[in-house]
Order: sequence, then C-alpha cells, then structure tokens
Amino acid sequence: MNKQCPFCKKTIDKASVDCPYCKRIIIEHIGLTIQKNIDTSANTYTHRREHKNKTGFIHQIKSILSKLNVIQILNNNNFSFDMNYLWVIPIAVFVIVALRSPKIQSLNTLNNESNPNNYRSLPNGTVIKTINSNGLGRLRIDNGTDYHAIAKLKNNQNRQSVFTVYIQRSSSYTLGGISDGTYELFFHLGNDWDDEKSKFLVNPSYAKFRDDFVFSTTVTENFDSVRTRYSEFQITLNPVVGGTAKTNTVSRQEFEKY
Repeated sequence: MNKQCPFCKKTIDKASVDCPYCKRIIIEHIGLTIQKNIDTSANTYTHRREHKNKTGFIHQIKSILSKLNVIQILNNNNFSFDMNYLWVIPIAVFVIVALRSPKIQSLNTLNNESNPNNYRSLPNGTVIKTINSNGLGRLRIDNGTDYHAIAKLKNNQNRQSVFTVYIQRSSSYTLGGISDGTYELFFHLGNDWDDEKSKFLVNPSYAKFRDDFVFSTTVTENFDSVRTRYSEFQITLNPVVGGTAKTNTVSRQEFEKY
C-alpha cells in the first residue's frame, strides 16, 4: 500500500519513514484519542411524546365522529333541522375548526418525518464548507450513533469555520490539511436533512466539545535530514468504554454563527 508524502506530494510506500524523493523524514505525532458519550434519549422521548399526543388528538376526533355518527347525519339526504339534532351543529363546527388548525395540518409532515424510509441524507464525506489550508494536521471523526452528523471545525484565531462536513451514521471521515492553531469542534446530530434549511428535521441537537484541539507542526534539522512532527486527533461520537470527553449543548444560532 502507498501513501502521499505531505511535502513533495509524491507517492511513496506506506511503511516509509522518510521520502526517497525529497529526503525528508516523516514522523506522525498521534494526538489524544477522545470519545464523546451522547445522550439523545431525552430528545427522542420528547419527540415521541409530542407525536403521540398529537396523534391521540386525531384519534379522539375520529372517535367522537364515529360515536355520534356526525358524518352520516350530515351526509343524509333526508336530514332535517329537527330539534333533536341541533346539538350536532356545534360539534361539527368544532371538528372543522380543529382540523384546520396548524397543529393538525402539520401532522402529515410529522408522520412523514417519523418514517425512516422518507429521511433525506447526503453522501458520507460531503463537504459543505471548506477554506483552503496547507497544514499537515488531521482530525478523524467516527460517527457510530444512530444519527447523521454535521461536524464543524472553527479556528479560534479568526473565529471562522474552516471545515464543515456531513458524516453519515456508522461512518467515519478524516479532515486533512489543518493548519497550526487552536480549534473548536461543533457538531449537529439528527435525521432527515433539509438542504434549504441546512439542518436536520428529526431529533436535531447541537453541541460542541469543551476541550480545544491544538494542532502544531515542528521541524527539526539533523545533519542531512529533516524530521517533521504534526498533530493528528481522533474523536468518537458514539459511546465507548472509558470515554471521558465533555461537551456543552449549544443553540442552533451559535452553531450557524461560524
């Protein structure tokens, strides 16, 4: 197997510790591997509870209509405004108004979003935003959750995101070419990606890692060779044994600010 020399960009043997073309010694400094334990149970429970409440409301209306035979009475050609049936009119008006309410009209959308077969997604590794960089730093992100993810790497110096990438569930992606500096990593989890709104519509959540990522490159010259060290990190979004990384919940506005 081969790899690319980070200096002259020529293809060399993967096991090589120096480049036969530019004569530089290649040493990768492996940074800290950190894990993130994500608790999405609260969001999932809330979503299901709201769905159940709204769906139960429809069942209640249907039950009332069924028990009172409102539809049959109103559709009966022989129906007359007999005093015995005047009580039907306010019930029918209530049902019509209720069915036209925004909450009820939005149930079709909710039901579509609750069906995994209707979820929209992007190919793994779809780069949503990037800024050209000639650094050597690398950041691998493993997403073993049940949710797709948007990862955003923000440079603390200029307060701009340098990489924004889509990572599918049970997938990984490695950001390369990261310049030296201190960075924050934000992520947005969820399902059913909406391109127009640039967010997930089902069970969305926003957070960032508390600890910064410091990327650095050092070059040491020794006689006729050059020794280079650069930072490489790996993070895991899914729960793992011994995971200690801490995160803070952030708002959608803060996530989209960078």
